[in-house]
Amino acid sequence: MTGLLKLEKWRLLYSCETMPIASLFKRSLERIANLIKQQKLWVGVHGLGQSVGDQNSEQSGSLELLGKTTNNQSSIAIAGDIVKIELILHELLLGACHRSPSGNRIDIWCRRLNERSLEVSITDNGIIDAQLLQELHPDTPKDLLAPSNLNQPPGLHLLICQKLMQKLGGELQVYQLPDNRVVSRLLLPLACGND
Repeated sequence: MTGLLKLEKWRLLYSCETMPIASLFKRSLERIANLIKQQKLWVGVHGLGQSVGDQNSEQSGSLELLGKTTNNQSSIAIAGDIVKIELILHELLLGACHRSPSGNRIDIWCRRLNERSLEVSITDNGIIDAQLLQELHPDTPKDLLAPSNLNQPPGLHLLICQKLMQKLGGELQVYQLPDNRVVSRLLLPLACGND
């Protein structure tokens, strides 16, 4: 991050690269491997081998803890500023690890929505502040003078990730399911030529 800030001191610069999604997950999970081991977490990545017509498959591919790939996972590639997308993914995975109770699991689900978009959902069984979720929702009116969870981490980090994803042509939502699992949902642009 320090190198990125030195290069982009006055305004954000955007590059456009492509990277297989399996490689992105492998790199991201390797960066947090020590935290995963310390907390005895199980991390699974599901749905990497899908084609557009294969969206209902339960688990067509998976990555183990440090990213062994199977099936045709290298065919799904994302496009955009890979360094920034990787930093956002890293922040979301760190948040999921810190929220998760020791010995629990984190699931990462991939699903192609259409020819241009990949949905990545990171689910964990941790606890998140309901007020923070409310403030992160884009339709919530903002009172700039009231104290906010978005002024300090983890809310500030999630807000920055949310704004950055919008600039990158994607989307980030954080919400809680009825069974109390926390979901961080990323919408990423796919590289042209993915089949």
